[in-house]
Amino acid sequence: MKKGVPVSPGVAVGKGNQYAFGALSPSVVIGKGSDFSLAVFDRVAVARGGNFQAAFGPAVSLTKGPVITGVSPGSVSQQSNTNVTLTGTNFGGANSVTLLNSDGSAIFGISVSNLNVNGNGQSMTFSLSVSGATVGRKIIVVRTSTAHSPIADLSFNVIQVTP
Repeated sequence: MKKGVPVSPGVAVGKGNQYAFGALSPSVVIGKGSDFSLAVFDRVAVARGGNFQAAFGPAVSLTKGPVITGVSPGSVSQQSNTNVTLTGTNFGGANSVTLLNSDGSAIFGISVSNLNVNGNGQSMTFSLSVSGATVGRKIIVVRTSTAHSPIADLSFNVIQVTP
């Protein structure tokens, strides 16, 4: 390991090439430059430059708001009514679900009803009615009274509207 690399618990800060092995369990890792790699277990990893390798362990979110990690089903047809299940975290207190176009603009012809959050706030279901929405990927946004899930296509927070 290179100089300045703490192991359990730790904070690792690196700059330049070949900075390897960030902090291990629990950790905060910040790197700049190429080939910065590895934060393991309860961690936050931030990097700038090429070849950053993913941090391993439980996900870390820099929000206390809802975070969507899965959508089922992944697609719905125009002119349909479908029950949708979201998995993720911090759904407790959710008061609305909206769908947006990939550019963040409002969608007409889609409505959400029957919102139901499970007891631990890690999954929720709702009825989705698609009447006139255009075909394509739609971003799902969960809102609480104080926060909302990311308003960006992160691949795992979208649903595809098909003809």
